Amino acid sequence: MHNVIPIRTIGPNIINYCYLVFDTKTKNGILVDPGWEFHLIDARIKELGIHLQGILLTHHHRDHSRLAEEFALKYDCPVYINEAEANYYGFTCVNLSLIRTEWSFYIAEFKVLPFFTAGHTF
Repeated sequence: MHNVIPIRTIGPNIINYCYLVFDTKTKNGILVDPGWEFHLIDARIKELGIHLQGILLTHHHRDHSRLAEEFALKYDCPVYINEAEANYYGFTCVNLSLIRTEWSFYIAEFKVLPFFTAGHTF
């Protein structure tokens, strides 16, 4: 069974959410859109006993992507972002995996099917 935990974070003049998606049995998990408050998010990962397998970025706005590299380094896991999005903004980080719209892939036991939602960033 999978579980989704929203984490409310606060950055400069903005409140946002990131999400931990994890398998309740294996404790393998994915972090979605880590933008602010590294220590708060990291504490939840530890508290829940999650084995972080990857980081998904829905887009490159800083409130969704600022902490991706820090978590990728700490947990030695890949960071996934849409190829067009990364190229458009020049986004780079360690362990970066560029994905394409509607190309499904797996992060541990999670099947991910990305799709493009035009208009938010370009």
